Parts: sequence; structure tokens; C-alpha cells
Amino acid sequence: MSSSPKIAVLLLVRNNEVYLQHLFTFLNDSPYSFYIYENNSTDNTVEICNQFLLNHPGKLWSENLNEDEFMVEGTQFERIERITNARNKLLDYVKDDIKLFDWCLFIDTDIFFDNNTISNILSRVTDNGVMYCCNALEVLQKNNADNLPENVNFITERHYYDTFAYVNNNNIMCYPYCTNTDCLYNYCKQRTITVSEPTEIVRSAWGGLVLIKTSVFNHNYIKWKPLMLKDNNSLCEHIYFCDMVGTIGDIIRFNDIYIYRKHSFTKSFNVIYLDNKNFVFPSI
Repeated sequence: MSSSPKIAVLLLVRNNEVYLQHLFTFLNDSPYSFYIYENNSTDNTVEICNQFLLNHPGKLWSENLNEDEFMVEGTQFERIERITNARNKLLDYVKDDIKLFDWCLFIDTDIFFDNNTISNILSRVTDNGVMYCCNALEVLQKNNADNLPENVNFITERHYYDTFAYVNNNNIMCYPYCTNTDCLYNYCKQRTITVSEPTEIVRSAWGGLVLIKTSVFNHNYIKWKPLMLKDNNSLCEHIYFCDMVGTIGDIIRFNDIYIYRKHSFTKSFNVIYLDNKNFVFPSI
């Protein structure tokens, strides 16, 4: 593998100005190229993206999918179908551009990570691995956990947030519970499976920061798709996507590489309790 692999960052954005300002500042000195699909934002998302791309390689595609309540109205299946449509549009737009890169890095804008995260993942790639995910910890309210200092406002609790997308290699889903053995979230004490190994091959996972070999997208069947259940519900769109990726190579989740998801309701809190120390989030 090249000592300096070429990475294309792929972003799906809509009304993300709060997080984009941090993400672009954090990645400002990175050697990456940025490919962004924007859907009908009503804030300054488009302006922030255009300004960033003045000094960084990449492209912005901006469309109006005519869905004002993009993730609110309709059945669960209809909501997942909308986000699936947007994800696939991004792939369609970038398919020629990403041929010049070794890796595609998908990042949700509300994900926070440190400077070593990407290099840590790259240092542990395997011969058969084609997709790599991290252990994404959720920032939750204090009253969801026990035995914490009185002055703590919000914590991560070792809670893996993307349980909807997770299916282990034995085809067992953990949803709605977390997979982490040391999660303090009371609800997750009812979990049916736990994960303690630092690395695992899974059927499906996501987590908000995902590194995928660009060669995977040479296969036209690599797409997202909602999977209909009864009562107009759907399985997570990432499960179908991962099932397709899994026909090409291994999907690996690094349970000892942590990233953090910070919801907008915690944006005024810059210090979060994590593992008996303060994890300092940027002010956004």
C-alpha cells in the first residue's frame, strides 16, 4: 500500500452549517479532496461549502429533492427511502472522480475524531478488508447513566450509537441495544450480544466515519436500499449496502478506535466526561 494513499472525502449535507464550520477547520490542512452532495439547505451550508472549495480540491452538487420534511414526515420506510436516494445520488455524481483515489472516506458532519484516527485505520488494513468502521460513541444526557460526578452535564457513556446499522458476522442484530460491554446506559443492560474484541468482521456497520476502498465502487450494484418490513418499516439502508460490499471483501469494525457523535442539543457544552477525563469538544 502507498505510504500516502489518496483519499476522497464524501459528504452528504443538509442544513449542517453548525457542524461544517468545525469539520472544515479540522480538515483544512489535510491532503484530501472533497465531494459534497447538498439537498435543499435553508441555512448557510451551501455558502460554507463553496468557500471551503475555493482552497481545496473537490466539487459540490446542490439539488432540491422537494422534500421539506426530509427525515420527519411519512412512514419509516419512506424516510429511509429519501435518505437512500440522496446517498445514491452522491455515488452517481462521484463515480468518475473517485477513480483517481485509493480510498473513499464517508463522514457524517456531526462526527468528531482526533488527528490520528484515519492513520490508525490505514495502519491496520487487512488483505481481505475493503470497508472499515469505528466505534462511534454517542453523547447522551447524564440522567441516562449511573455513578457519574455531580458536575457532569453530558457524557459519552461508551454507548455505540449506530445500533440500527449493526449486524455481526453471525447475522445477529443488537438493535435497539448497544454492543459495548462497558456501556453505562441503563437501557443497554438488556442487550442480547456484546462485543469486547478490538477488531471484528461484521455483516453490517456504519457509525458515521467509514473508509472504503475505491475499487469497491467499480461494481455498479454497490448501492444503498431500504429493506421493507411489515407496517411500512424498513431495516437500515446500510445493511443492504454492506451486504453488497460483503460480496467483494471483509467489512471490519475497529472497536478500539473511538469517534464521537455530538448532537445539536449538546453544542453549547464543550467539555464532555469520557473515561475519567475531560474530552474537549470544539466550540461550535
